[in-house]
Amino acid sequence: MEWTDINKIRVLNGQTPRNILAGNVFILNFGIVSYWVKELIKLNARTLIVDESHYIKNSTPLRSKAVAKLSADIEYVIELSGTPIENKTSEIYNQIKIARPLLFPNKWTFLHTYCDPKNNGFGWEFNGLTNGEELFKILTENVMIRRKKEDVLSELPEKIFITIPLDIDNRKEYNTAFDDFVNYIRNSVEKELKEQLTSFMEKYEIETIDFGSRQLERIKDEKESKINELTKLEALKQICVRGKLKSVITWIDEFLEKGDKLVVFCEHLFVIDELMAKYGKIAVKIDGSVANNKRDGIVKVFQTNPKIRLFIGNSAAQEQVTLTRACTLVHVEYPWTPGKFKQRCDRVHRISQTRGVIIYSLVAVNTVEEKIIEILNKKMKILDAVLDGKPMEQNANILIDIVNFYKDGKRKN
Repeated sequence: MEWTDINKIRVLNGQTPRNILAGNVFILNFGIVSYWVKELIKLNARTLIVDESHYIKNSTPLRSKAVAKLSADIEYVIELSGTPIENKTSEIYNQIKIARPLLFPNKWTFLHTYCDPKNNGFGWEFNGLTNGEELFKILTENVMIRRKKEDVLSELPEKIFITIPLDIDNRKEYNTAFDDFVNYIRNSVEKELKEQLTSFMEKYEIETIDFGSRQLERIKDEKESKINELTKLEALKQICVRGKLKSVITWIDEFLEKGDKLVVFCEHLFVIDELMAKYGKIAVKIDGSVANNKRDGIVKVFQTNPKIRLFIGNSAAQEQVTLTRACTLVHVEYPWTPGKFKQRCDRVHRISQTRGVIIYSLVAVNTVEEKIIEILNKKMKILDAVLDGKPMEQNANILIDIVNFYKDGKRKN
């Protein structure tokens, strides 16, 4: 949308495929492509772009089979990856096969020519490289453009922010809670108006106001606390994160296949506990239950131990923590202020960070999370601006903005 004049872009989500409406560009993640492949084939698309193509390095996973099936009748296939080969030469074969099927039509020949074949007495292993110069020449002349990071470093931003839409599996529960929240805050608007009118009537000693056949008596309702609004909104946030948690775990699983380290920020302890239960052998955490005198040691483990791939934290870890062994951070949940959001991002974007930083936000689609992240992003830009040498005011939290948005009735979900 930023770099082209294309105006019909659709992001597909969910595991239940629907008839695809008119569009020029269709975007979806690897986790759901196998569910959508039949509908995508019907588009008769001319071009397929496979980002992070190392995710299809093996031919057996469902996503790889789906991409291969989708690409079969597509004229142009473009694959993008910073690490097309993560461990061994053989990993590139399936990517080549999808992009240029006739370049190496026989996998067995490819493996025996370029992948250092060794028979261990039980079968063949292909863990190395042979005829590397020949392979490089074929690839660069036919299918591969390689740009090293040091060659393009000046073109890269210091931080890249990416929002990933995720479906929730508790939509009915969410919709019920959302309706309750909206009804509550809109009723509070009516009460505020009645209070203003009552004050006017008391000031001028008016007992009734005649609106034709209707009369409005003095209203004596007490104003309800903003705490109730916050409580209901927090409940909505918790329902959202419960509903997207399976999708979050799938996303993390796919990220970890790259071999990189990842920093994960949450809000609620039940989310941290769920993630630690899943990734405890390769993860460390800092939350309120971790004593201050143990936190430096936990950070050191993450920074120095290659077996520890995940750092999981909440507000307890957003200050005075350096996590630069990772260059990727993901927000599973979001704080109420842009300042805290920025603090979390800066755990990986600090002095000693030598790589570009990517910040992901995993957002439940068609929920209040979309509005929260939209407002956070806007306020982040304000926060980054400098007037008279000082950051602009951080404007408290975004609760007021969220409540006002739904009070105005601008959106149904």
